[in-house]
Amino acid sequence: MRRLRTSETEPVGQDSFLDVVTNIVGIIILLVMVVGLRVQHAVSEKDSTDDPPPANEELEKQLAAEQRRAVALESELLKMARETENLEALETTLKRERLEAATVA
Repeated sequence: MRRLRTSETEPVGQDSFLDVVTNIVGIIILLVMVVGLRVQHAVSEKDSTDDPPPANEELEKQLAAEQRRAVALESELLKMARETENLEALETTLKRERLEAATVA
């Protein structure tokens, strides 16, 4: 009886696929490095030509307005929470009354 010889080599194209993937990864790494260098140079150029910061008075006014708005929203939220609690208590009471009416009838 003859034995069949089995080929223990990898299929054709497997090696070239790995080469393509490796090349793509290498290109991506190079692109990330180039972009990082450009960003670093852009930031350093911006720091060297930085103008003085804007007046703080306008920013303080905006901050105060936002703080007032936050306080108003918080008080409105607390008011809604109290109303929710009241409605839940009313719902419990009405359910109990409805149950009592159903058992009496």
